[in-house]
Amino acid sequence: MSTVTLNYVSQSTDSEPPPLFTPEEREIVKDLGSVIRFQPGSLIVKEGEDSDFVVLLHEGHVVIEKGQPNQITVGIRGPGELVGEMASLIKEPRTAGIRSIGEVEAQLIPASDWRAFLHQHPRALYAHAQQLAQKLKKSTQIGEDSLLTSEQKLIKILVKLADSGLGTEDKGDT
Repeated sequence: MSTVTLNYVSQSTDSEPPPLFTPEEREIVKDLGSVIRFQPGSLIVKEGEDSDFVVLLHEGHVVIEKGQPNQITVGIRGPGELVGEMASLIKEPRTAGIRSIGEVEAQLIPASDWRAFLHQHPRALYAHAQQLAQKLKKSTQIGEDSLLTSEQKLIKILVKLADSGLGTEDKGDT
């Protein structure tokens, strides 16, 4: 069993995880997996399936849905974000579904390639761990939000939609 020592110290604030990739890491990742375009409403990942890949969003937004048959939205993700990574790390069925909101271009990276990349790039592993912690924090907040009134929930959802950049022109590179 090999040991990896992380000598990376985050330069980001407590609330902002470091970028998932440096420019050099991005060049390596772009050669992993394949890029696919999805039409609006396409099911990219089905909750409960045993698929073995992560999804790196290049263009467009996806909704993360949980619960069958009564689905609830647990998140919205956009360009540059990674989704579906938990199943690749713990090698268990998908804990949520992923559906495209509009047209989406995404890179499907085999889980074994993703794990190998993280093993070879400790800085990216650290950034990934921080991003997973942020997602866990948001999921915990969703549980707490279940205690809010309908009006309070609607206001929070509208603010999150506005903050996600959904409906705005994408000006960033992925």
